[in-house]
Amino acid sequence: MLIWTLIHLINAAKRYLIRVEELTSQNEELKQELFLLKQKELDNSNIPIEFIYTALNQFVSNFEKLDISEKREAINKFIEKVEYNSDSMNLHVTFL
Repeated sequence: MLIWTLIHLINAAKRYLIRVEELTSQNEELKQELFLLKQKELDNSNIPIEFIYTALNQFVSNFEKLDISEKREAINKFIEKVEYNSDSMNLHVTFL
């Protein structure tokens, strides 16, 4: 019984470490995308759509893998404000 419990604990620890490694890798990718956006020194309305599209695609693909508390944290860290003007049908995203 004790051996079986130890095996379960070891397996759980392995899964946890793998998950931490995945999240660390994803976090670094997101930081790099955001760094590239900030580096352009453009105001948000002038950011080329390709940069926004790439950053959002990366964010969404990583976002789907997170649990609910990680999703909230990721949203808070990635996007400061989203504004949508229905008259002009413009979406304005303010990145941190």
